[in-house]
Amino acid sequence: MLISNRNKTIAASAVIVFCALALLAWYEPQTIIVHNNSSLDDNSVGIKNITTINKQKNRNFFKLPNSEHGIYLTTHSDNLVITVGLRKLFDFYLSSSKDISREKKFNNIKANLKQQLSDNSLQQALSVLDNYYSYKIALVEFDQEYPADTQEKTLENLMRLTERNHALLALQDRTLTPAIAEIFFTQRRQLDNHTLAKADILLSDLSDTGKEQALINLNAQQPLQVIQQQKRVSQQAELIAVNNNADLTEEQKFARHAETVGEDAAIRLRDLNQQRAQWNSRLDIFRTKQQSLKESGLAAEDYEKSYQGILNNLFEPHEQARAEALAKL
Repeated sequence: MLISNRNKTIAASAVIVFCALALLAWYEPQTIIVHNNSSLDDNSVGIKNITTINKQKNRNFFKLPNSEHGIYLTTHSDNLVITVGLRKLFDFYLSSSKDISREKKFNNIKANLKQQLSDNSLQQALSVLDNYYSYKIALVEFDQEYPADTQEKTLENLMRLTERNHALLALQDRTLTPAIAEIFFTQRRQLDNHTLAKADILLSDLSDTGKEQALINLNAQQPLQVIQQQKRVSQQAELIAVNNNADLTEEQKFARHAETVGEDAAIRLRDLNQQRAQWNSRLDIFRTKQQSLKESGLAAEDYEKSYQGILNNLFEPHEQARAEALAKL
């Protein structure tokens, strides 16, 4: 029996709807400036005396020198301008290997903040860092209390996901303050709300025709940045599929990438792949030399000296922590 295009649309939506909650945000719709008398402690219900601005309209801000991960922090009159980039900076270090201690991760973050900020803006960033880390710790217990079961497509599970979403919003607002939480998680919240609304339609008593029309109406209401994010996710899936296709030559892969994202982006992707290959080659050499060193029977002092020499020869100082962590995997 042939399946109609309408049923295919609804079936496809049902397959992906509960997985879409995992999409991450990269859009920065607004920023806030934290002033001297702003409250940033965990118990704050909001931030007093903040200014909401649109970055695209404001040309007076300056961006400090590039950091090792490509994230810029911005200040205005020595007050920190909070954007989603600040969360990305925190996550860049906090999500590093479990073998790296919390203290070292914090020290890495603080070292980067000190390179980009000073005085008042630095203290504000450190305060936000403390609150964000409190949020990450609370999130572990939260996930145990509200497990994200996205496999079972039932009305009961939709209700659990809705309850989880409301509880997550409350946790974010409580630990970070509503203003900062809105900046950090704007797109995530939009995607979560859209996904729950789509699930509500798919699990409703509407006819197939009614569901199809409701989905069309819902998708038409999506913010532009959500549509752009979904397009990027689709493009990324295509790029990964091409990279993993062993039957294609490098020239054919480049051509496919250019068709998907354009020639300029394809060139950048090719350069990135080459850099990744070079990194993996250095890491393999490091692992081999490290293993030989372990089998050499050197005394502890001589071993440490030789080990550090190998590390310094293969990696720059800012690469060494990552290399050591990956070598243990």
